[in-house]
Amino acid sequence: MGALLISEWLAGAEGEPIVDEASIALARERVRERGAAAEMPDAAVARLVNVASELAHNQLRHARRGQLAIVDVMREGVAGLEVVAVDRGPGIDDPAKALRGEPRMPDGSGRVTSLGIGLAAVIELSDEVDFDVRLGEGTCVRARVFGRLPVKRR
Repeated sequence: MGALLISEWLAGAEGEPIVDEASIALARERVRERGAAAEMPDAAVARLVNVASELAHNQLRHARRGQLAIVDVMREGVAGLEVVAVDRGPGIDDPAKALRGEPRMPDGSGRVTSLGIGLAAVIELSDEVDFDVRLGEGTCVRARVFGRLPVKRR
């Protein structure tokens, strides 16, 4: 099921494996390149670089077989980029706690194993974020940043 789910989440986008710090550095550089090609403002690209870095570090720390893809998006005529972070589990056991930015102490030892700020930072830095968490199967996070905020029509 895992490979099929990853393929479904990527929906044809080319995911790059996140296996070490070097692959995270490459992901950040790809975001910079794609942001420049999309003529996004430097501040928007910088936010998305940080988002990609946080999501990739979370994959290294908590997941298996993580991949990151960068996808062009459009909202109300405004161009942006989406970072798609997919992995093969174990899933986020307490999404509400993770989104609040609370430390993670899963083994009951009282020892903090994660500061818990990664997903909270992703929410803060992104214009839009979607989560698909499947315990024991994996997680997909889609974080979007636009060149400017789209204007909602009534």
